Amino acid sequence: MQKINSVAIFLGLALMGYFISQGMENFNRRERIISVRGLAEKEVKSNLVVWKINYNVSSEKMDQVRSELPRVQKSIQDYLLASGFTALEISKNSSIKDRQAMDYGAEKGNRFVASGAFTVTSHKVEIAQKAQEKVDELLKMGIVITGDKLEFYFTDLNQIKPEMLDQASVNAKEAAQGFAKSMSVGVGKLKSATQGIFSIENTIGGADAEYQAASSLGKKVRVVTQVEFYID
Repeated sequence: MQKINSVAIFLGLALMGYFISQGMENFNRRERIISVRGLAEKEVKSNLVVWKINYNVSSEKMDQVRSELPRVQKSIQDYLLASGFTALEISKNSSIKDRQAMDYGAEKGNRFVASGAFTVTSHKVEIAQKAQEKVDELLKMGIVITGDKLEFYFTDLNQIKPEMLDQASVNAKEAAQGFAKSMSVGVGKLKSATQGIFSIENTIGGADAEYQAASSLGKKVRVVTQVEFYID
């Protein structure tokens, strides 16, 4: 009889442990949380400019193109240096084409064409804007400019990330409190938080990638975080 009672007690304890574990599991399943998103936006000014100046030199004679090309390149280089840029901020490239050899002989224009570009990459955004406004000075020197474009970037994202994430978290907590109030419940401890992806948009135009060039000097940085709170 004592052996039977011992078995019964053992089975009873085993079943009790099973029901307790099931109860804990069901409690976790019924866990109540509020899931909200926190948005933070900040308007910034581009701190990097890429200025590309395209030019060409053409002639019916290859020798004339080859002799004129260095003068044109030096004139553009001198203009950029005089504007306030350094040699390290300036790069160039060029190539010469024989239009006749490329089956363009039937088209109007000189046979030999040298085309190239100067690219300025600098943090001197305002200097680039002012220099571009006076680029017609190169035209007065007889230089043919075929393209002239400024592109702006914002590269200091890491410096503003902490501030923006804090703001997004505050906004998420306020959203959770507003939702909880409408449900007559309270907001408890933080359960989880997921940092969203930062995006950079032009103040004029659509959204770009984080480091996408655009014609807009002003940018808007945006981040959305996903946050979960327990319900009291």
